[in-house]
Amino acid sequence: VLASGFMFFIIFLFLLQKPLKLESSIIGLIAGFFGLLIFEPQEITPFLEKVEWEVIFFFLGLFIITGAMEKVGIMKDIANFLVKIASGSAVTLVSVIVWASGIVSGFVDNIPFAATMIPVIKGLPTISPQFSNITPLWYALSLGVCLGGNLTPVGASANVVGLTLLKKYKGKEIAFRSFIKYSFAVVTISLVVSNVFSLILLKIL
Repeated sequence: VLASGFMFFIIFLFLLQKPLKLESSIIGLIAGFFGLLIFEPQEITPFLEKVEWEVIFFFLGLFIITGAMEKVGIMKDIANFLVKIASGSAVTLVSVIVWASGIVSGFVDNIPFAATMIPVIKGLPTISPQFSNITPLWYALSLGVCLGGNLTPVGASANVVGLTLLKKYKGKEIAFRSFIKYSFAVVTISLVVSNVFSLILLKIL
């Protein structure tokens, strides 16, 4: 009964997070902290020892760096540069977005880049009639940032967590260069297919 009540309380917080001005992360922390405190007060230390603190602090540092890049305007400059080199061609812009977002997402967190590109893509119809159909550009951006994350060990959260667990439980490490050695071909093929798919959408939509 207590567990059910606690679960509904957390759901209630998520439903009212906007009126209460609570971030999802804060609600998650509340759920985790009080869940341990209420249901497993004697097991707090063992649970904390199982937390992958290295991964957490890695992402903490990564988000600080990417957030700083966004604040100083580097991400926006990159987005504007991509539009500029497209030279008014929708076909070129689709290809540029797929490959640029894929490459950038392999080395920098893709969320700030995607968030920066969204208003850029939305404003394209006002720049040129060539960009009146922006639906293929959304596909190009989403495919690029998602698949590009497979390029390096730091390109996606799953990569970091997976490699950390591999080292912890199997005692094996995969070097940055070794990872790219195998991922490069996979990501290249993925982006080629994504590029072709986005160009087909540009023609049929």
